Amino acid sequence: MYTELLDGELLLDSADLLARSGVRPEDVAVLSGTLLEGFGNRYSDLDLYVIGHELPLKGPGVPAMLVVREDGRIRRVNESLESAARVILDIQYYTFRELSTLARSLTALYSEARQSTQIFRKTLHQDDEDLIHKLLTGTVLQDGTGSFNAHQIFSPAVFSFLKYRNEVGGYAEFRDLVGSWSDGDLDTCLYNIRGYLVSQVSGLMFLAGNTNPRPKWFTRRLKVLSPAYDGLREGVISWLHSPRNSDSQKREAVESACDLIELAYVHIRDLLGKDPQWFTVEEALTLTEAELAERPTRDRDTLDEFHLRRRMFSSAAPSLISQIKSESRRATARPESRPISC
Repeated sequence: MYTELLDGELLLDSADLLARSGVRPEDVAVLSGTLLEGFGNRYSDLDLYVIGHELPLKGPGVPAMLVVREDGRIRRVNESLESAARVILDIQYYTFRELSTLARSLTALYSEARQSTQIFRKTLHQDDEDLIHKLLTGTVLQDGTGSFNAHQIFSPAVFSFLKYRNEVGGYAEFRDLVGSWSDGDLDTCLYNIRGYLVSQVSGLMFLAGNTNPRPKWFTRRLKVLSPAYDGLREGVISWLHSPRNSDSQKREAVESACDLIELAYVHIRDLLGKDPQWFTVEEALTLTEAELAERPTRDRDTLDEFHLRRRMFSSAAPSLISQIKSESRRATARPESRPISC
């Protein structure tokens, strides 16, 4: 079987790839990577995952660019493919037991993330996230088991929900936005809101079905969203390239970023509940109110956090920019501190 990539610059022979990997008859081999996803380039690696009952031992003739464990077994091998594109073939080896362990970790984190609406900071290691994504989107070149199915090992809905919860609604980050806006530090506010916008839109893209966890592919992922998200896509791309030289342009950029985040929340509210493994908007609001009721104190910071969380799930709550501006007004209205007399 041959696969043509990069407009014919790279022609892949499946038999050659399998021979290079040293795959055994009982192993599973999955070809994956952004080149197959359709948005890689000639500097992107081609990923080949070999899964067996044990990792292979280092032997003669193995390329020098490899990662060997202390027990002498091979985890990873890199070699250049002879092609005009100079693509690197990245061969990674895993065991079926390792996949089962990772699947249990994913399920445990998902279950915990399902119990709250506060941003969920716990996550898998980035290499494990990449592995899950690559197996979910890859092409099986050999199935020595006769029944390998990555979607049965790693639920795409569970993985997408966990990544959504890792990205959306960080109050500490939002508080930094309020602080820099209130202080008149527009450059810091712009820098921070760029990251916040990327995170919220990334969370949406996970729910919309794109499981690629690598931040470097944010704009490529954005461009392959379905036409239902055209307004958001065009708005974010335009925002990333808009000029921000004067203070008025900087303030306008912060406000327009908030508007784009609000639009992402609209789409998220529409998506939540469409999969039985995700909470619905109604369930999320119920969780939010229950968590507020459990807080021992109701100080201003607590109330501001829950204003933000309500807005994620309801258009009836105050908008993000109104929350930022109202806190700024409160800050300027506070009496100046007086020096302490000795």
